[in-house]
Amino acid sequence: MPENLKGKSHSKFNLIKNQEQVFEKRVLPRFPFTFMAFRLRQVSCCKIFEVRDLSLRGAHIALKDGAVAVVNGEQLDGEIVWKGKKVPVSGKVIWVKGQSLGLEFCSTSTLENDLMELLSLENVAADFRPLHENPLQTDLPSNLKYWLKADGPAEVFVWQHNDGELARFQFLFLDHFVEWEDGRGIKTGRMVNVRDIETPLAPEDEFMFEMDGQVDHHKIGIACKMMDRIPNNYIPENTTQFLRMKLSATC
Repeated sequence: MPENLKGKSHSKFNLIKNQEQVFEKRVLPRFPFTFMAFRLRQVSCCKIFEVRDLSLRGAHIALKDGAVAVVNGEQLDGEIVWKGKKVPVSGKVIWVKGQSLGLEFCSTSTLENDLMELLSLENVAADFRPLHENPLQTDLPSNLKYWLKADGPAEVFVWQHNDGELARFQFLFLDHFVEWEDGRGIKTGRMVNVRDIETPLAPEDEFMFEMDGQVDHHKIGIACKMMDRIPNNYIPENTTQFLRMKLSATC
């Protein structure tokens, strides 16, 4: 990645080409707490998993304490629990690592609609927390100016150059990815993998995205609507105007 003359942000990426597909990696900070949970239906099991990441196709879930007593290929029946609401889901375990596992949902006639209702833009925007306002509770990379986080499905990162000008912003919603970078413009993609990275300073996630050959206007539209629902006191008006301007060019 060429270094910008103004100074680059902490968000790193690598480019991987695989025939017609292009994959890019991003390393982003991770907030270690979430209130979204996956609860098993088995009466004999009282363990509750945190939902680290969620899409319409599956979830990354983890236990805070104790071992994960499941194996690849095992089916789990349970429910996503968030903000007093529950969505029944069944899924197949596709990977296990320590206290974390990946769950691929079994599709049903109502699952996608139920998840979309739970994860509506209104619900997600109402759950945004400005993590940049609590620097003592969260270790922020030096060039990360604003960081909004909603449980499970959504985050907004705004990065700055060393001189204070905006360098990059990123929207994550479910598995949708939208990014603008100074000098590169808008990119969109789909999250295909996320991996925990434990560092001496702060936890991070390494995301793998399958990038769209052309900008996906549906993803841009979702980012525009999400931007419109961010509370005014979380990000200064001049910054939100800048983000809207960059997004509206393709909305």
